[in-house]
Amino acid sequence: MAYQKLGKSQRAEGFIDSSSQILSKVKKSGKHDMVVIVDLYVDIIAAYLELGKEDRAMPLIHEILHELTRQELMYKVDVLTELESKCLYAKGQIVQATMKQIAAMFVAELRGNTALAEKILKHNQSHIIEMVKNEAAKNEGRPTLIQ
Repeated sequence: MAYQKLGKSQRAEGFIDSSSQILSKVKKSGKHDMVVIVDLYVDIIAAYLELGKEDRAMPLIHEILHELTRQELMYKVDVLTELESKCLYAKGQIVQATMKQIAAMFVAELRGNTALAEKILKHNQSHIIEMVKNEAAKNEGRPTLIQ
């Protein structure tokens, strides 16, 4: 990550790849604290995104989300989901990315990560939230089909 901050992208990418492989081996050995592993993966994924390597970030995101689900943990699921949305936006998959942002917002609320929830609600997706409010206002006072 230091090489990345110095602008040496190729060197940074090599070290990030190596770190990811080492972390994968540690995770597979079963002798680890999942919270520490997730924190390290989040840093690696964020570094890949800064380098524009979404194709390398996505499998890591899915791998960690799968492991968290298997262990019935919610730790940083919101952060990982938001990182996944950034990958999807970078790939031009706008609808899927927006849905991931909304999912990340709800999980962030559930986890008490108000900073992330607010960022998504008031900045990233404020235009969609406003559109939904406007549509809902059209039906205010009328019966709905929801029961």
